[in-house]
Amino acid sequence: MHGHDTLLLFLSFILFRIGQKAISAQSAMYETDVVVPQELRPDEVHLLQGSYRWSRGRRPRSDHQQEDHLFLRLPAFGKELYLQLQRDDSFLAEGFVTEERTKEGSVQHKPVLSVRQCFYAGTVLNHTDSFASLDACGGLTGLVQTEEERLFIEPVGQATDSFSGWEHRVIREKHSSSDRPTTAKDSSPKFCQTIRG
Repeated sequence: MHGHDTLLLFLSFILFRIGQKAISAQSAMYETDVVVPQELRPDEVHLLQGSYRWSRGRRPRSDHQQEDHLFLRLPAFGKELYLQLQRDDSFLAEGFVTEERTKEGSVQHKPVLSVRQCFYAGTVLNHTDSFASLDACGGLTGLVQTEEERLFIEPVGQATDSFSGWEHRVIREKHSSSDRPTTAKDSSPKFCQTIRG
């Protein structure tokens, strides 16, 4: 009898997990768009609605300081997202090295400095609680998250050193509790509510 109870418990658990996955798959919608991101030059940054201006009396940053910042225009799904990014390699260990093996089996080491210059993190302008984390070497690869959705970006085809002007695939994950369009009243999550009977 004990083995039979264990089997029922195990089957119940499996069915529960399958149901959970089915529910979560229905609540997330995925869409794909092919876009051409554009890097904004420092003299174009003023177009970003005053979000990154020099205050009076301060000198503009040096070229080295400007290299630590990256501003992008990402047209995706019928809207324009403006990303304000700063170089961020804080997640890499002090002695981090990369190693690549060729088809012939030889080992190539990439300088740590070149790898550290690839990673950027920041926000999407005009979106509170937004986050962006991108690898900008060999095309753009990474995540952009706003209040409503997550965007995964990757280069289409062969990656090049520059990403600006090259096609990228953006996959949008949008959470929805139903297929009907949401209104402003529905936009805030309802975790608990009173039902009158």
